[in-house]
Amino acid sequence: MLFRSYSDDVATDAVKLPSFVKNIQPELQRMAPEDVRTMVAQIPDPKVRERWTRAVTHGISAADLQPSVDRLAGMVERMDQSLKEGPWLAGSDYSLADIDIAPFVHRLIRVELFYLVEARPRVADWYARISARPAYAQAIPPAGSEGTQPPER
Repeated sequence: MLFRSYSDDVATDAVKLPSFVKNIQPELQRMAPEDVRTMVAQIPDPKVRERWTRAVTHGISAADLQPSVDRLAGMVERMDQSLKEGPWLAGSDYSLADIDIAPFVHRLIRVELFYLVEARPRVADWYARISARPAYAQAIPPAGSEGTQPPER
């Protein structure tokens, strides 16, 4: 399965809205409306500008999130099907497919959708194995690090 193209074309877009709701929407809602309007007006992409405006004016609902959740569930299902062929996404060998999709699976933890992985034992086992790799620990930020400032040096 071509996970590189899949992660670029599907997973990247699908994870944006849940990440936005978890990380950015709460901050925008704490800001003064006029400050947000000024900031939002400077966003060149109309799709992003609309998402930020919606987040501040009335929030992004569970119904708004559902298409993204469905696409992420499809990602996990696709992984589950691939893992029938071997321990890694490309079969018996650890590959770029595993490396490429791992950050999206990790993001499911942060946006409180990891239950999608837990419902698929093959994918949960894959995640346990990939997250135990030393390179994974170096590449993935620690849990709880989003929204915090780096330590001062």
